[in-house]
Amino acid sequence: MTNQDPDVRETHDLIASDMVVGTNVYDIQGNHIGQVERLILEKRGGRVSYAVLSFGGFLGIGDDYYPLPWQKLDYDE
Repeated sequence: MTNQDPDVRETHDLIASDMVVGTNVYDIQGNHIGQVERLILEKRGGRVSYAVLSFGGFLGIGDDYYPLPWQKLDYDE
């Protein structure tokens, strides 16, 4: 264990999951298509496999959900 500040939320290559959930997602043309609703992890390896996107609803009512493979997303800082 190190004496790192527990409030540190991201590093160059790492980011806390709650910083990703709620992030807006855009298509390649820059159109808003939804937001990240949750992340699906590999049980044993712990890697993110899918980001579940929500789209089409209003204030969380009537949303549709679509799992998108994590490697298909490009994180834009």
